[in-house]
Amino acid sequence: MDYLIDELVEDNLIKIGDVSKLYDISIDTLRYYDKIDLLKPALVTDTGYRYYSPRQLDTIDFIQTGKSIGIPLKQLADIVSKKTIYQLS
Repeated sequence: MDYLIDELVEDNLIKIGDVSKLYDISIDTLRYYDKIDLLKPALVTDTGYRYYSPRQLDTIDFIQTGKSIGIPLKQLADIVSKKTIYQLS
């Protein structure tokens, strides 16, 4: 199992620290997004390391754009989970 995780991480997944640097978002913010179900990591290892898929980078772009225009995180979480795509009031 560890071999499979190592292979996934090297080939397809991005470490939380790299996502943090790439988007200038603190690691604590990414952990908070996980806690509120806004952005769950693609993989959390047994040791607690978090990894994100390249597809999730689009979600981070969406979250940052939403925040910049004043959409509350709760609404962003609903939109990301496809609960309320049409209700932005």
